[in-house]
Amino acid sequence: MKTLCGRRSFSPQARSALEYYSQLLSTEHVFEKLYMIGWDRFFQLGYHEAGKEEQKNPPLLPEVLAAAAAIDFFTAPPGPPQDEVQILMSARQSGR
Repeated sequence: MKTLCGRRSFSPQARSALEYYSQLLSTEHVFEKLYMIGWDRFFQLGYHEAGKEEQKNPPLLPEVLAAAAAIDFFTAPPGPPQDEVQILMSARQSGR
């Protein structure tokens, strides 16, 4: 299986995606909410194996935050379209 986004390419690809959305959101109204969740370094799990049914990984904080974003998205009452996009971010700052 070929990895499309490895450790060395993840940060540059993520940066490019954020730059793309920044440009897009400044010119078009395509989202009402945009959730961005980040962490400043990779998690070292101490092992790597291809995913399978028995695979067990520890829960990671970015996954918990992503679940909270999903709950917000799916439980928000429908309303009229907003004039501005809500950008909701959660990130860890180095050293804190």
